Amino acid sequence: MKKQKLRVGVLLPAAGEGRRMGMNVPKQYLHLHGKPLLVHTVLHFERCEEIDDIVIIVSKGFENRVRRYVKKYSLKKVRSVVTGGERRQDSVANGWQDLKKYFPEIILVHDAVRPLITEKLIQAVIFSAKKFGAAVPVIQENNTMCVMGKGNVVSGYLSREKMRIIQTPQGFKKEIFVKSLQNAIAKKTAATDESSLVFQAGYPVKAVEGLRLNIKLTTKEDLLIIKNILRTQ
Repeated sequence: MKKQKLRVGVLLPAAGEGRRMGMNVPKQYLHLHGKPLLVHTVLHFERCEEIDDIVIIVSKGFENRVRRYVKKYSLKKVRSVVTGGERRQDSVANGWQDLKKYFPEIILVHDAVRPLITEKLIQAVIFSAKKFGAAVPVIQENNTMCVMGKGNVVSGYLSREKMRIIQTPQGFKKEIFVKSLQNAIAKKTAATDESSLVFQAGYPVKAVEGLRLNIKLTTKEDLLIIKNILRTQ
């Protein structure tokens, strides 16, 4: 008997303002090789067979712009475009209110400004989330790491052998994802990503091998790298 496929939903937070880039438009809407950066990201999930539903979370005032993208680029798996909140976890919680209507058993959360994600990595995270409950891609830190003290004086060093850089997509079983959001609300805790909320709620997080080119667009230097790689795809 063939094992039933678990429904997989994706939350794409795209509500950041990208002030560090110094652009007139938030970085997720920059046009690269004929498409907005956000669309490049969504298309990887749109084309992945394991993905069923996508919800995009945007800043207030950008909802109609993104809905036009959905129509123009035939993004069939995008179920809705919702307005984000004050913090990332608030935005993700808003997106979940829409995504849960489709009854996903596995939830992925991916930074909208990581357009170089691959189907292989998406599938690896889904597989590990199904098996372990929570999974995140990580990459080795190759640089020497230090702790900064007062006056920009180094106060200590960290062992890079144990250091890893966390990426997205991050994947979770529904019950773990929901209970972690509820725990954050109850305890009034905050985090910069969903795996931190899951960890705070007491659940183990499984690391899977990430992708060094899965860059999060943060600086103008990142933009140059992403442009050059997208040109070859």
